[in-house]
Amino acid sequence: MNYYYLVGLERRGPLSLEEIKRESLSIDTLVWTEGMSQWKAVEDVPDLQASLPPPIPNELIHDLNSKLSQIKALKIFCLYFLPFIVASLGFYYKLSIDKQYYKDNLNERIANLMDGKMKVASATFTEPKVVSTKILIPKKKLRIKRNKAGQSSLDLLQQFSYKELNPKDEYRLSSGGFSIKELSRQDDGYELKTTSSGNLVFKPITSPFLSKPTAAGAYQHAYEYLLAETKDSFDSYKYAYLQNFEHLRNSLYSLVNLPNSLTLRSGSFSNSMIYNATYEVSIDIEKKFYKVQIIEEKYNDLIIKYIIIALITSLSISTTILVINPSNMFR
Repeated sequence: MNYYYLVGLERRGPLSLEEIKRESLSIDTLVWTEGMSQWKAVEDVPDLQASLPPPIPNELIHDLNSKLSQIKALKIFCLYFLPFIVASLGFYYKLSIDKQYYKDNLNERIANLMDGKMKVASATFTEPKVVSTKILIPKKKLRIKRNKAGQSSLDLLQQFSYKELNPKDEYRLSSGGFSIKELSRQDDGYELKTTSSGNLVFKPITSPFLSKPTAAGAYQHAYEYLLAETKDSFDSYKYAYLQNFEHLRNSLYSLVNLPNSLTLRSGSFSNSMIYNATYEVSIDIEKKFYKVQIIEEKYNDLIIKYIIIALITSLSISTTILVINPSNMFR
């Protein structure tokens, strides 16, 4: 007796009873043989009952479904999350390279400014203009004043002669003078020292061999004295660069003024000064400490940029995989 069975709409056979039993038939596979008025399921054909396997236990079905769910979750992870993780790690490595590049770039610009030395200095001098600090007040005296009736009264009379309230020969610097900047390399950053001119005092001339200098001459002499201390590191062309040192930056790093910076101001007239037998020039000393530090706002923007690129890259990879192999991805 010959048997036939259907796979979809395709008829297969004829097969003998032994041959059809060896086929992988399910209980709802439709079969037909001589004597049947219509196609029947395998479970309804007594001769084929022995070829059917026993029902699958519910526990085994549950375990199989659980494993299939795990495989599906793993496929989803590999399709969507794994490309994002890999892309993120790649861009994190790129970010670390960028950080080091920009840090080295700024340090290299500072090294070029210092010509590879540990210290560089420069200065500027402009014609000083000073204003005397002598204070003149009017002399006053009382006088007797009489009215038409002959009555007398005391009247405070202000005369137009003056006396000096501050007799010292002191002058306030209103403009000009000198400024000396020294940049030195420290263990964890850079120190920028600025020495600038302050006020001027002329001393009493007590020797016939001395003469009172001009204000410009006094400041010039003090300037030259201070320059002598920087002769090994002096570069007259570097003053503008040193003046704008704190503004050095690039796309990711800048110079930050640390809180331990120090300003020593001489005040009007104090012991912080350059002097000789005829004059005293007070000076102001300002020390600022700088460190190359990352610009947090720029760095955060760069992180966000790389995260977005990593997300777009991972989605492109996932989409490509789905387009190439859409049928097997979620089976």
